[in-house]
Amino acid sequence: MGIWFLSSFFGNLLSGYIGSFYQTMPRPAFFLLLAGLGIGTGLAILAVKPLLRKALGPV
Repeated sequence: MGIWFLSSFFGNLLSGYIGSFYQTMPRPAFFLLLAGLGIGTGLAILAVKPLLRKALGPV
């Protein structure tokens, strides 16, 4: 449970920090930032996918 709440805390903290740029950045740049973060996160998950499969064992 503690890990769940910590991940929620850091996720909300990070989204609030990124959301604060909405007022200061031009709108296309802000949404490009969001798209870049989503693509970067997806690539990071794909990069560690073999390690996750190895850690989980046969599913």
